[in-house]
Amino acid sequence: MSIRYILDGWFDRQSVKGVNDNFLFLFSDIDYVKDNINVALTDLASHKKQNQQNFTFLFDSVGEVKTLSNNAKEALEEAKKYNEDNVNTNERLDNIIASSGTSDTEVVDARGDYSVLNQRLSSG
Repeated sequence: MSIRYILDGWFDRQSVKGVNDNFLFLFSDIDYVKDNINVALTDLASHKKQNQQNFTFLFDSVGEVKTLSNNAKEALEEAKKYNEDNVNTNERLDNIIASSGTSDTEVVDARGDYSVLNQRLSSG
């Protein structure tokens, strides 16, 4: 890079060369700044594209998480239903076992929560 030339007022060969050198000095700085701006713009475009991809991935992932969450809720509800069925079956078996030897198994199971089958048949 050259040093800026100071004009003395006369336009001789040395002065014209000095003016030309001044323009070269200015334009070389302008080219340097222009190149830096182009590099910055390229980096900006690259980062913008990467950020768009990241946000797309993020929002797509949120949708997938919601779907998985809904599936988990459905599975939990179904598991609760099966657990309730198992508890009811266990209560029936406990009742049959507790009453074994006193009545027929079908009669004990038919009583349900009543102490005698007649009460159940009359309530219904």
